[in-house]
Amino acid sequence: LAISRESEIPEEGLYLSLKGGHNMLSHNHNDTGDFSVYCDGMPVFIDAGVGTYTRRTFDKERYTIWSMSGEYHNIPTVNGIFQDKGKIYASKDAEYDEISGKLSIDLTGAYPPAASIKNYRREAVIENGQAVITDHITSKTDGEIIFNLLTVSEPRLLCAGKMEVCGKSVSFDKSLEFSF
Repeated sequence: LAISRESEIPEEGLYLSLKGGHNMLSHNHNDTGDFSVYCDGMPVFIDAGVGTYTRRTFDKERYTIWSMSGEYHNIPTVNGIFQDKGKIYASKDAEYDEISGKLSIDLTGAYPPAASIKNYRREAVIENGQAVITDHITSKTDGEIIFNLLTVSEPRLLCAGKMEVCGKSVSFDKSLEFSF
């Protein structure tokens, strides 16, 4: 887990976190590569957290609970496939630059082979007053990549490549479609 922030004061500036690891960590959610962004102490992109702990939380039905599924984290669904449970579904080759706060991780292995991912690297950094998340994904086949993003409030499309989330402007590649 890497965390970068613009200010030591929690209510000021940007806060960015990015999670690596594998999908068999204690209290796992199949969310390797998940990120969170806060601005001036207010959440913009969030982690769903957990609901109430019940028997299902700790048995074979664990990953049928919506908050435990990768679909409900800030990670993509690739060719209709979510990340799977188990230690073999892991990130690797994490690189952290202490000067810039940039974290880069290879997420190829966090998905099962059925996702047909050739290469997937995610980078996260606070740069020029912006939280920048960059995904480099190459698929082995034609397919679809859906970037699932959790926000506190409903996002609003402003124009191609730009939406508003929690009163903050968020830019994304104009070739991507926006829906919710």
